[in-house]
Amino acid sequence: MNENETRALQYDLWKQRTAINKLGTDVGALFLFFTQRLCNLAGSRRQHNEALRANGAAQVLAAMCRGPRQDLRRLATRAVGFMGWDGYIEQRIVGWDVKRSWELWIEEVIPKEERRLASLGKTFEDGDGFVTEEGDEFQAPPGMSLRKLIVARRQWALRLARRKEGPNLANMKLLGSTPDVLNVLIMLTQEADVDIVKNAACALSVAAFHEHNNGAMGRMPECVEAMVRLAKTDDVEVQAQAAATIANLGYGDAPNQKLIGELGGIEVLLDLCCSNDVDVIESATAALANLVCLHKANAVKVCVAGGVEILVRLVTSDKAANLLDVDHISEIQANAAEALANLTSNFGDESAARIHTLGIAPLVLMCGSGNIQVKRNAPLVLGNISQVCGWEVYCYDFLLLPIT
Repeated sequence: MNENETRALQYDLWKQRTAINKLGTDVGALFLFFTQRLCNLAGSRRQHNEALRANGAAQVLAAMCRGPRQDLRRLATRAVGFMGWDGYIEQRIVGWDVKRSWELWIEEVIPKEERRLASLGKTFEDGDGFVTEEGDEFQAPPGMSLRKLIVARRQWALRLARRKEGPNLANMKLLGSTPDVLNVLIMLTQEADVDIVKNAACALSVAAFHEHNNGAMGRMPECVEAMVRLAKTDDVEVQAQAAATIANLGYGDAPNQKLIGELGGIEVLLDLCCSNDVDVIESATAALANLVCLHKANAVKVCVAGGVEILVRLVTSDKAANLLDVDHISEIQANAAEALANLTSNFGDESAARIHTLGIAPLVLMCGSGNIQVKRNAPLVLGNISQVCGWEVYCYDFLLLPIT
């Protein structure tokens, strides 16, 4: 193979890589390609129609028929109709249609990519077909050791992700307002497949993040029941997502707080606070802080179940499993401190008695914490318990003790 033939082969491979990468990252094109292929197979052969039925194509296509894109509705309605008739199209014709569709896609994508590369003074030999945004590449300082390079690259990636990521409020709201989506997700939490359960729990957690969905989800007892049930599973990812959903549902919504408390959510969350997983503990402490805010009945449940002891222990602990857990520990301490502040403001007598048993020293030490949220809530806790008869002198005397 001579040089020109080698270059031509490299060019063809580059076109294929670029086209498949663009198809996999262009959502609009991906939907069109998917629908075109279903339409191409529907009605072509009996085995294709049976395979479409077995994969739930009728339900998928019916949903696409209600979608916003006219081109997809046109293809979807055609495919639905063809599924009811077994044709006998030659396989080479079906294959030719696939090949021709792919060639048309390449003809659309490659000229655009070549113009982009030309504007940068590059050719296909310089581009790999994977477009990155400006600032999305790590620039390593010279002379850095391999170990330091790996650590620096990881830290850079984490910082970049935090700058770029954020909630999509429109899609969150859509999850809660689209008919049947919540019911389907709740149904999927009972699947035997653990990955499906994880994904359903994650989707429900995301939906609950939007305040528009909180009321609707709270009016579904089966939703709260599902979250409490999932929080009892052995999988830490599922536990964390379930606790996060409970935290979102309990934020500023008294009916939801009441329902969660009545279904045993408080006791389950306190069990999760004793987990070895920082994500689980962070979500559970956030949920407890929300559930006891302005809600005495839940505050009572926390005290009765030994929650004061658990929260005090968490707020004074800074043990992290690794360096990446440090941020989580800070959040856990802040959540636990807020939960104690909310708890003592709603149920001062019982919580003050339990704190007396533990000793007030941890709370005073909280006032000097480097965590601003802990430092802000610690005086609130002390103020709340000092309002209980007989506690003013105790707090006052302790604070006057000389530091040695």
